[in-house]
Amino acid sequence: MTKIYSYTYMSLDGVMSNPEEWTPPHFSDDLSDDLALRLESCSAMVLGSQTYKEFAEFWPKQGKDVPFADLNNSIRKYVVSDSLKQADWNNSGVVQADDLVSLKSGGDLHITGSATLVKSLLELRLLDEIVILLFPVVLGKGKRMFDGIDVTKIDLVDTKAFPHGVTSLTYRSTE
Repeated sequence: MTKIYSYTYMSLDGVMSNPEEWTPPHFSDDLSDDLALRLESCSAMVLGSQTYKEFAEFWPKQGKDVPFADLNNSIRKYVVSDSLKQADWNNSGVVQADDLVSLKSGGDLHITGSATLVKSLLELRLLDEIVILLFPVVLGKGKRMFDGIDVTKIDLVDTKAFPHGVTSLTYRSTE
């Protein structure tokens, strides 16, 4: 069964913004391999407009020696946005949230970051799975994915421990 899933780095206190500032000390080859396997096996990456803008500014400037540069630059990308009219980064297109249901027939859709998009898809009951990479750090402030969201019932379906105290928690919607 193909799915739309979110793959998110999160602190113990639920913060997911600016992971480039707090995840590096906890990163491992195992974690990199997990992300690479997921990206290589999905049919496309899905991004909200803000995450798209950040990625489109950063990744095309990275050389082949930078991990994930080739993969992020070549993978098919869908940007879910009402405000963005076009996406110029290689292999990108703008879609609406409802379009994702038909797009997943080609394979899994991997959402990176994009807290606002994830919240919207949860509320629309379009998100099939949430993978949270929980990092052993408390940040105290920052954007939280689940702030202001309606009650949503989800089940824990898988856990995996990575080096440096990182835990992968996979949840599926029960609704």
